[in-house]
Amino acid sequence: QEFSLQRMDSLVDDRVNILGFSIFNQSHAFFQEFAQSLNQSWQENCDHVPFTGPALSSALLFDAVYAVVTAVQELNRSQEIGVKPLSCGSAQIWQHGTSLMNYLRMVELEGLTGHIEFNSKGQRSNYALKILQFTRNGFRQDGLLIIVFFIIIFTTSTIIIFTTTTIIIFTTTTIIIFTTTTIIFTTTTIIFTTSTIIFTTSTIIIFTTTTIIIFTASTIIIIIIIGAFIH
Repeated sequence: QEFSLQRMDSLVDDRVNILGFSIFNQSHAFFQEFAQSLNQSWQENCDHVPFTGPALSSALLFDAVYAVVTAVQELNRSQEIGVKPLSCGSAQIWQHGTSLMNYLRMVELEGLTGHIEFNSKGQRSNYALKILQFTRNGFRQDGLLIIVFFIIIFTTSTIIIFTTTTIIIFTTTTIIIFTTTTIIFTTTTIIFTTSTIIFTTSTIIIFTTTTIIIFTASTIIIIIIIGAFIH
């Protein structure tokens, strides 16, 4: 269920902190017509229960059909696919199936659930989830989560990007990138290879095979290790 359509009127305590995600693209040209058609259908068939808004599954289904239709149109432009009778009992596959999958991977459009695009594995990527916070006055957007081949989290003061090999943290004063090789950007730039990183509220300590670097609020201490550690 779409988080922004949830009823939370009973949660009025200011101490309650509720965050959720919204994927609806309400600025889409068809969104209002889509919501109205669902509302009308609901009133005709489920008049004993109030309509709470369009279901997320309906929007996802619309976008899925939209993506397939777009891929079929592009495939038909490139080659005449024709129409032949198909049998569910036949073991023979559709000759254009592989081509259609390739065109599906190339689909890029704006749907009811935002940007629609797929990676080489057929997984949806490059779409955004709005981070919403529930308040007395309704929902307030508190950030943006972008799903690409990695994850990006936006808040009012921090951006965090996760990939399979990298973590990048942006704050108002610092950019920290963690990979097999770690790069720390402060007022100067330091590049080094790391094996251990320790964070506290006021200090960052990085251990490498040859170096210990300690970051505090006002100091950077670099210790070059010569020889083995003394236990």
